[in-house]
Amino acid sequence: MLSLGSNISATQAVEAKYSASLDGTDDYINLDSFASLLSDDMAFSLSIWFKGSLNTGEGSNILFSAHNATYGNVIRIGVDASGSTANKGIFYSDASTSNHGGIGSTDLDDGEWHNLIVTRPAGAGGQQGKIYIDGGSALTTYLHDVDPSWTSATRVSIGQEYDDAAPSGITDLYEGKIGEVGFWNVELNDTSRLKVYNFGKPLNLTFDQGDYDNSSDLIGYWRMGNGFFDDKANGIIHDQGNAVTGSELVTNGNFSADSGWVEGTGYDIGSGTMSYDGSGSQYGRIRQGLTTEIGATYELKFTLSNLSASSVNFGFGKSSGSFSGLEQKTYSSNGTHTRRMVATLSDHSIVVQNNSATQTLDIDDVSVKKVSTPGFGAELAPSSLSIVNGSGGGTITQVSGNSYSSTSDGNNSSVIRPKFDFNTESGKTYKLVITPTGSITGTVHFDFNDGSSYLFRDYDFTTTKEIYFTDNGTVFGAFNGQQVYSISGFTISLKKLNGNPGLTSGGVTFSSDTP
Repeated sequence: MLSLGSNISATQAVEAKYSASLDGTDDYINLDSFASLLSDDMAFSLSIWFKGSLNTGEGSNILFSAHNATYGNVIRIGVDASGSTANKGIFYSDASTSNHGGIGSTDLDDGEWHNLIVTRPAGAGGQQGKIYIDGGSALTTYLHDVDPSWTSATRVSIGQEYDDAAPSGITDLYEGKIGEVGFWNVELNDTSRLKVYNFGKPLNLTFDQGDYDNSSDLIGYWRMGNGFFDDKANGIIHDQGNAVTGSELVTNGNFSADSGWVEGTGYDIGSGTMSYDGSGSQYGRIRQGLTTEIGATYELKFTLSNLSASSVNFGFGKSSGSFSGLEQKTYSSNGTHTRRMVATLSDHSIVVQNNSATQTLDIDDVSVKKVSTPGFGAELAPSSLSIVNGSGGGTITQVSGNSYSSTSDGNNSSVIRPKFDFNTESGKTYKLVITPTGSITGTVHFDFNDGSSYLFRDYDFTTTKEIYFTDNGTVFGAFNGQQVYSISGFTISLKKLNGNPGLTSGGVTFSSDTP
């Protein structure tokens, strides 16, 4: 597998080769683990690429939705395909805004690819939301009070909305193709938004490119089979906006000691902060040499405070500290700033540069970490498994490591049958693999349950079972103790998926038809 940056430059638009194809019957993508990143009154922007031609009705063709624990609506966005062409457009509603269809009054179910961007500024109560279609002007009618109750969201999905628990409770399914979906925790400005549309050709949103400078604000990004570690065969769409990071590369980034940094005139470390007092020269700087991997992506972060005037530049420089010939980014506001950059040298330095000789400023918490591609975390079983044996002869026994055996004499009820408690984290997504390795006597049943409904049921456990699930409560697996059986050996593997992966349901396939 290639590293994240091995074939990608900071200004390269990566071709989208696949889109998700949804049949309008039972196909959708579960993004429940993304809900934890949402908060009330947040600024946000959402971009969706889609193509359909067979949808009908208003509010029946949902592209993106979020719901609370009891399946109440938090937000719903879809294609309004009802009525005459003049009344067609976007359907939108949230916890504050009433149901509104026909926003834009343009037929978007016409067999062509379209891009939809929804934005909202930060602030309490209803804010002026905006919708943009294919890079066009802002549509604001009916969107003066956009205010999703994000904090209550526990379920997020693409291609449908919930009226109740799946599978029977999924409704208003979209029929067509859905391409890349991106979600930012800022309101994109016009120049950045237009670059996202990019004249109808999606960008790789994990990099700043031209007028698009919001890669560090991206909190969710699903590329529908085009992303690193996407697993089309098993229907796993990894979130490219939340790749995990490696170890810290910066020494003394919190300035707890006067060491590790080359300081220009006017810079001084004191009380855990690096300060510039305005006594140096324009384009003075601090820097620290780093060993970097050419082509790899790094997350760069620093905190700027007490900025008196002008601005600072921050990013990778040459070993000498010079930005010459390298991409640099200017910051003119206080706060913590994050960006991602691809290393073009093996000996970069991390650089903060003042842009006025007389300005003053404080710098803290400088960090550089290599970005790892999304994928799977470390093996959790058996440390995250607890065995609860039933009475009446049903048992699960740990043989060694992740290897177990199970027997039952048929006397224990379904309520007290032997089971595993999977000590998983609510809202996170996991891959469970259970494999028989020994002899089997009788018929072995294995059930996988979330405490209220079955996630998986197998009445003939003879081959490897691979199960993906998002934990929205207690989850456990149980061997059926209502009959006599013996399985001399089986293994369990449990791994958490990094980021906020999407799980496809209902038979979503992947098409080479893309914008």
